[in-house]
Amino acid sequence: MTDISWLDWPSPSNVKACSTLREAGVSRPPFDTFNVAAHVGDEEGSVIHNRKILGDAIGPVNIHWLEQVHSTNVVNVMDDYNSEADASFSRQPKQACCVMTADCLPVFLCDKQGSQVAIAHAGWRGLCNGIIQNTLSTFHSSQSVIAYLGPAISQAAFEVGNEVREAFTAQYKFLHLEEHFIRGEESGKWMADLYGIARAILNDRGVNQVYGGDCCTFLESGHYFSYRRDGQTGRMAHLIWME
Repeated sequence: MTDISWLDWPSPSNVKACSTLREAGVSRPPFDTFNVAAHVGDEEGSVIHNRKILGDAIGPVNIHWLEQVHSTNVVNVMDDYNSEADASFSRQPKQACCVMTADCLPVFLCDKQGSQVAIAHAGWRGLCNGIIQNTLSTFHSSQSVIAYLGPAISQAAFEVGNEVREAFTAQYKFLHLEEHFIRGEESGKWMADLYGIARAILNDRGVNQVYGGDCCTFLESGHYFSYRRDGQTGRMAHLIWME
C-alpha cells in the first residue's frame, strides 16, 4: 500500500491534497523507504521508482517539482517547470503544485471557489521573509482562501537561537510573535512554534480558516523524515491540485 495521507479539511470538492509518509517505498537506509527527493544522496533508480508509485496512487496528474532554495519565490506551474522557488500555484486542472520537506512547514492553500490552489515550503527563513504573503498575493483575494498546515517540526522539538526570535519579532512587530517562542527547559534556548507563527501570519492577511498543524516530523519517526533528527534522510512530498 502507498503511504499517502489525504488532507482532512473543508476544501471544495474538486480540490485534492495529500502528503506522502516515509514507508511503502523502495529506498534503502537512511532514505527508507518512500523518499521522493533526488537531491539528498539516494539512488536515482529508487527515487524514480518512488515517484512512479506516487504518480500511480494519485492518478493522471502532472506533478511540478521545484528546486527549493529557502527563498520567497513563487511560480505559476504552467509558466515554470523545475524552477528555483519555494512555492507554486495553479489555476489549471490536473496540474499538481508540490513541495518537499523533512521538518519545514508545507502550507496548502486554495480558494473557496475551487479555482486556484497553491503550496508553500516554509522553513523559518522563508516564513520570516514572506513566503506565505507572496503565495497569498497570487490569489484574487486572501479573504477567500483556506489553509492547511502540513506535517512539520513541532515547538517541542524545534530549538533555535536568539537571532531567529529577533528576526521574527523585528519583521512582525505588531503580531506579537514573541508569544510563539518559549525557553527550553534543559538548554535555555528558544523553542519556536512554526505552526503558531504561520497561523498568525495567515490570520493577519485575512485567512481565518486554518486547519492542520498537529503533527511533529521530529518526534513521529515512524511516519516522517526529519533532517534535524537524522541528518542524511529522505523527503516527503506535499501536493495539491484541482480535478
